[in-house]
Amino acid sequence: MPDTFPIRPDADDQQPLARIIDYYHRTLKETTEGLDYLRSRGITVGEAIDRFRVGYANRTLGLKLPTTDLKAGKEIRARLQQVGLYRKTGREHFNGCVVFPIMAADGSGQIVDVYGRKTSKDLRKGTPLHVFSSNERRGVWNVEALHAGNEIILCAGLFDALTFWNAGYRNVTCTFGPDALTDDHLAAFREFGIRRVLVTAESIAPKLLAAGIDCYHLVLPPGIDANAYALQASDPSQALGAVIRKALWLGKGQPASVPGGQIPQPAAPVAVPAADVPPASVPVATEPRDPKDDEDELDDDQWDESEKADDLDGENEPDQPTSDIPALPPAPILTASPLPPAPQDIEADVSGDEITMHLGHRRYRIRGLSKNLSFDQLKVNILASTDQGLYVDTLDIYIARHRRAFIAQAAIELGVQEETIKKDLGRLLLKLEELQDEQISKAMEPKQPDPTMTAEEKDEALRLLRDPNLLDRIVSDFDLIGEGVSKFRSPDTPRKSSVF
Repeated sequence: MPDTFPIRPDADDQQPLARIIDYYHRTLKETTEGLDYLRSRGITVGEAIDRFRVGYANRTLGLKLPTTDLKAGKEIRARLQQVGLYRKTGREHFNGCVVFPIMAADGSGQIVDVYGRKTSKDLRKGTPLHVFSSNERRGVWNVEALHAGNEIILCAGLFDALTFWNAGYRNVTCTFGPDALTDDHLAAFREFGIRRVLVTAESIAPKLLAAGIDCYHLVLPPGIDANAYALQASDPSQALGAVIRKALWLGKGQPASVPGGQIPQPAAPVAVPAADVPPASVPVATEPRDPKDDEDELDDDQWDESEKADDLDGENEPDQPTSDIPALPPAPILTASPLPPAPQDIEADVSGDEITMHLGHRRYRIRGLSKNLSFDQLKVNILASTDQGLYVDTLDIYIARHRRAFIAQAAIELGVQEETIKKDLGRLLLKLEELQDEQISKAMEPKQPDPTMTAEEKDEALRLLRDPNLLDRIVSDFDLIGEGVSKFRSPDTPRKSSVF
């Protein structure tokens, strides 16, 4: 088995899932087809690829595994079939898909499902566009967004959610279908204290309202989803922002108030880097295409309900040419709204590896951000202080139990409500992510090239090297150096002999 692809047949599910997701992630960056598809859907923020470990399956996985005539090859493929990555036919389950891992709802970072979206427009009729590693919908995409506050945008499909995220609205997650709100979603909303949800699919509102969660409807033009709407807008962030501020309350009477008697406001768009999806054009070897591949998409027992999944992209498939999308004027940002204005970004005083932020009468000093050079963790040292006291701790803000412990103890030491610390920590998280993005982008910038010689300098150097009297010139230079040194030597210091 190749050393570069270690999969143990006896490992738990996380080991093969993580290995294959990492491989698909590298494949996406090294080829063009998957990246081109993301661009066609308007996903142009390169950070999204690493943040969500987006990958692409292009039939090269089998070339990295031991061959099927070896015991190891059979065992590994059987193990991959158990976790939903291979089919009984011996082929990759996600072939031709852009792939997204779906994480556990508790924020533990475990992969509990995988979603794939076919990129080709030339598929056999009836081939499902949306593929999963399991028949049971589990987990929450972008579960980190639930850490940041008590409001979430909930889309009916992953690409709609990714569209909001790409436009700067990072407090977003998704179901996988307009009626696919799961127990995992509700459990996560309770776990992280979500009080208000803005939905693109009105049909899931009753479940949310029954769970005691305020629910608003993001109203889009008839027959168009969020991704298609953003694609035709001249400024997607403004267009989607207007939709958010026009959200309609779906409950009876007035929405529940928050401390202070105000309706919680939609989150402001977070500044997004302007970097495009990284270009790539490295060709890779693939397994020979088998004409039966498309039949596998339809005949595999695991996907006998595949036709149901095609609603995930909404009624207007973005695979169509954009000219087929109804022309709509960009939605303006409203200056008058029943909702209060979005909160302003936090100002951060950055001095070396120390970051200071003030939220009301509370001061937060953060250290250690520079050590977080990947998007998988956000481990920092936070000192929170008020006139009443202070509390300091080191924690990974992405880990739920770390946050709970910090919130509980900081509230005691500072003499404030836990809800206040929780909101502060959510705002700190968003700001630290922004600073971390800048830090990682800067670290990935190409280094300054080594100085190069001008044509004149190069010619002069070559003339020196070709000079037949070069050795005599060097000896002469040594003599000159020696004369210069002798001017600074004490007359009483004996001169040492040297040999050239």
